[in-house]
Order: sequence, then C-alpha cells, then structure tokens
Amino acid sequence: LSQALELPMAAKLANLSFTQASKQEVMDLVQALDGETEDTAYIHRLRDLVSTASIHWTGCEQECLVRLLKASLGHTEEAGETTEETDQLAVNADHLFDVLHNQELTKMFNMRSSEFRKSCERKQLEAAKAEALKNVHISRDHFANIINCEVARNDAFMTMPISLIFIVLLMTIVVDHMLVFERQRTEKALENWINGRELDSQADLNIDDMDTFWEWVDGVAIPSVLGVKKELNGITQYGVGSRHVLIGDVRMSYTMFNGDSDMQWLLHTDTAKASLTAKPQDYQQAAKDSAKHLVDHKAWDSMWIERIYFSFITYDEYAEAYACTEVWVKVDRYGQAVPIMNSDAVFVTAYPSIMNYIADVLVAILILYTTVKETISLCATMRLGWQEFKDYWDIWNIVDWLSITTSWSSVGLWIGLAITMQDESLRKILDDDNKIKLDVMTLGLENLENIYDQVNTLRVFYLVTHISLALRTAVLVLKFFKAFQSNPRLKVVTDTFTRSASDLFHFFIVFCTLFLPFVLAGHILFGTDIEEMSSLSAAINTGAMTIFGDYEWYLEYPLSRTGQALPSGMPIMLLFIWFFMFHFIVTLVVLNMLLGIILTHYTTITEEVKLLPDAPAIWVQVRRYIAFKRQTKGFIGLDAIDRGLQN
Repeated sequence: LSQALELPMAAKLANLSFTQASKQEVMDLVQALDGETEDTAYIHRLRDLVSTASIHWTGCEQECLVRLLKASLGHTEEAGETTEETDQLAVNADHLFDVLHNQELTKMFNMRSSEFRKSCERKQLEAAKAEALKNVHISRDHFANIINCEVARNDAFMTMPISLIFIVLLMTIVVDHMLVFERQRTEKALENWINGRELDSQADLNIDDMDTFWEWVDGVAIPSVLGVKKELNGITQYGVGSRHVLIGDVRMSYTMFNGDSDMQWLLHTDTAKASLTAKPQDYQQAAKDSAKHLVDHKAWDSMWIERIYFSFITYDEYAEAYACTEVWVKVDRYGQAVPIMNSDAVFVTAYPSIMNYIADVLVAILILYTTVKETISLCATMRLGWQEFKDYWDIWNIVDWLSITTSWSSVGLWIGLAITMQDESLRKILDDDNKIKLDVMTLGLENLENIYDQVNTLRVFYLVTHISLALRTAVLVLKFFKAFQSNPRLKVVTDTFTRSASDLFHFFIVFCTLFLPFVLAGHILFGTDIEEMSSLSAAINTGAMTIFGDYEWYLEYPLSRTGQALPSGMPIMLLFIWFFMFHFIVTLVVLNMLLGIILTHYTTITEEVKLLPDAPAIWVQVRRYIAFKRQTKGFIGLDAIDRGLQN
C-alpha cells in the first residue's frame, strides 16, 4: 500500500470519488488500518484523499481499491494471495487511471492532480527544511551574506516604484517647463518666414556665394523683417511672421578663415542714421542702405569670409516668448556655400500655472529623499573603514549617485534658467502682463546688446538643460535595470545581455570586418557621384541607415539604368552589385546571426527561470513585501543589521 500511495499515486487518488456505499466501505478500512500502523500522518492523508475525491468509481475500480486496502491489512479475500499479488493489485490500481479516456474527466484529473502535487511537494519541502535545519550550523559569514542579499533585493525592489513615480514627474516637467513642442512650432514659423516664399528667392535654394547672399538680404531678408507694420498697444511695431515683433534692429556679422570678425547693427550705422534723417520711420530703406554700404566695404564681401550671419531678435506677446533667428552661410575652403536657418525660442515665464509648482515640489521631495537615504548609507559605510567604503561602490550604488548628481544638476540649471528669465534687460520692455510697453525701434545700442546677450544666455541654458535631462533619463533607465535585479522574471533581459556579452563582443569584431570594408568600397567607388557616399563618415552613416531599411538614395538609380554610368563614368551596375551584396551579407545574414545569439541566451535563461523554486510574479512579490513589512513593523531594519554584520 505504501508503494501504491506514493506521491504520483496519491495525486491520482485525490481526484477520484466513490459512491456513498463504497466511500463508507473504504473509510471503514482506513479506520481499521489506523489501529495497525504508527504512521498517523499517512492515515490522515489517506482519509483526506478519500473525502476530497471528486470522480465516481466504477464497480471494478471500487473492488480493486477495496482489495488493495484489505491486502494491506492482511484480510485478503483469497488465502492464496501472496505479497507479489498484492503488489500487482497496486499496479492494476495505478493502471485504472491510465484508461480514463473521457476528455472532461481527464482534464479535471490533470488539473486537480497538479494542484495536489504542488501542495504535497510544498509540504514535503517545508518538512524537509525543518528537519534539515535542526542540526545545521550557520556561520556568521553565511548569515551576513544572506542578510546582505536580502537587503540588496529589497533595495532594488523599492527602486521600481520610486523610478516609476520619477519618470511620470519627469515627463510632466519636460512638457510643462521645456515646452519643446511650443518652442519648435515658434521656431519653425520664423525659419519658414525668413527663408522666403518664392522658389527663385528662397535662401536654401538660391544662396551659393557671397553675391547671392547679399541679393537675398536686400530682396528677401530685410523686407521680411522690416516690411510689415503693426499697431500693438498703440505703438507702431514691425511684425515678423504671424505673431512676432522685431526688437529694435538687425544684426550682421562675419568670421574669416584667419579668425578676423566684425559685427554691425544695420539701423545704428552712420549710413542708416543719415537715411532715417532724410526719411523718418523708413526703417526698411535705411537697413538696405546700410547693407549696401557694407557690401561696398570690401571686408564684408571678401572671398576669405568663412561664415556670415544675418540675425535678429523677436518677441511674441501671445506665447510670451523671445526668439533669436539666424541665417548664416558657411563657405568652405572648396567654395561650396551652405545656407543654414536656425531659430531658438525662449520663454519669459517660468511658472505659468500652479501645477508647475506642484510638480517641482514633488520632484524636489523625491530627489531629497533619495539623497538623504544614500547619504546615510554612505556615511554608515565610511564609519566601518576604508575597505567597506571601497566595497560600497558597486555598480548599482554608482548608478544611484549618478541619478542623484544628474537630478540636482538639472534642478540647478532650471533655477539658473528661471532667474535669467527675470533679467532686467528682458523685462524692461514688458509690462506686468508680459506685453510690449515701449517703442522697441527706438532702443539704444546698449539695450539691444543686453537683450541679445540675455536671449543667447537663455538659449545656452535651454541647450544644457536639455542635455542634462536627457542624461537623467538615461540614468533612469539604469535605475530600472537595478530594479529588475529584485525579480528573476524581470532580470531575464539583463541576464541575457550579461551572458551573451562575450558572444556579442566577438560578433562585433566579425561585423566590423564586414561592414567597414563595404562602406569604404562604397566611398571609393561612388563618393564623387553620390552625396551620401561623399565622405567616409557619410558612407558609414549611409551604410548604417541602409541596414535599418532607409535606402531612398539608392532608388534614384533604378535597375533599368544598369547599362548607363554615373556622372564620373562609374558603371551603375557596380552600384547594383555593391548594394545587393551589402544587403544580403550584412543585413540579412549577419544581423540574423546577431538575433540568433541573443535569442539563444534568452531562451536558455527563461527555461532556467521556470525551474527556479521561487520565481514569483511581480504582483506576488509586492504582496509578500507588504506582508513582510507588516510582520516586521517596529523591528530593527535589515539594513541596520547588515551594517552591523559587515562591521
């Protein structure tokens, strides 16, 4: 009977039930067996099996089990039955379960059998642990290691909710403070306006040397900036685009290859002043006369100019934003002129609503909490000595301090940005409602220079703040990877990259030996004809974009032209062969090898996770953690115990 009622057999018995009469008969036999064995746990288990069974037995099956139980008591119905025959009864009883062919019964059988098996295995495991721990001696070092692992896991686990809250607040701050979308729309409107409307006069299509640049300044740029008069708040202003107003003047500057440079405000030159004396309020003609005078001055039309700038400051009352717009032409040593238009918008109101204050306060509290927590941990470690201080700086503590550092740097940059927004030179021309209150066309040269400098300072603040917030976001990703260490299921991705690191490194060597020769050959063969291959860096970029499916440059040379040649005389057939070989070898073959390496390790790790004795889902882990905190409320914290054990 012991053989028949081992775990697999017991799991099957748990899923069977009897008619009322047969159940009573079996229970009587169990009761009789209770008096003849000392294994009370076994009797209780057998009684539970019978009482919880759920499938009716046929008469044959009932008889088999009754005979089995009687045989265990020595009450065999046939005196000739031997022990081997009794064992055969157990085999026959086990066989009964294999012939259950009804689909519904089989499904119920498997489900309940699995539940019972897990229950039995858990009880046996707990009993085995309890028995094993009776005579086990745990060393201090081993105990310290256990506590340290538990503290590290709890720390990683708590990183998850903190990081989730922080990323939500970070998104709120970026949307409400950086106003990237609003600034981009403002900048795009100004760039399109200054570029020009007609195809034969647009800067990006028609500027190819100094002469065409000055033609564009006289025919497009100055009329765009000083050609539209607007009445705002009872003051005549010059409109730029749909919303903006020109602040005072237009700034021209240049830089030569030898480093010499010069700068002029067009409406503050002697030529412009003389023109305004003759024709008051005709700022457009004054600016054109000033520009013509600069062209006549050979330094402003020199062939040695490397860069020349046309820039101006505007203000939008509706958006409450300044903008610095520049059109600059870079002429390289080989004579190619590249016109570039750029506008940078900056706002003058740091906190337009109460929600901005709330978001900043929450972020400050979260950063302060993390800083205090890590500082306490660092100071406690320093008190333990130099060795413990060195051991403190593992990868995840470095990530924590990177997070703190980038957070406070972003806070400092935002404070500097908000202070600069309130600079006197920027607020001087605005009233309390951020509306223009002065005739900005009459501003003095010193005021114009101060406004220009402060707007550019804000541009730099915005740029550095963007970089800092992007870096903070990257560190936040590392914080999430730290949180993943607390759960085997979340840890799969990091473990995959860790285990495949060696294979990926060797793959990268193979990839480079294939990719770089291909792009070098493309640069050599097609660099003089195809702009995307004109330099080695451009060829590398083109190759990378081709891998990811962007090959519009290749579509300009269809297969139907394979019998023709590129302008340099290079056959187009060579381009077709290069593209086909590159796409097949690098994209289709090599990159699929990369996926194979990663997926192989990923599959192995996921299979290992399934075999772990304790790999709970995240919601189960949350429930356990909350229960643990409730049970240990008022206890000495594990982190304090860990520090004491590390001393």
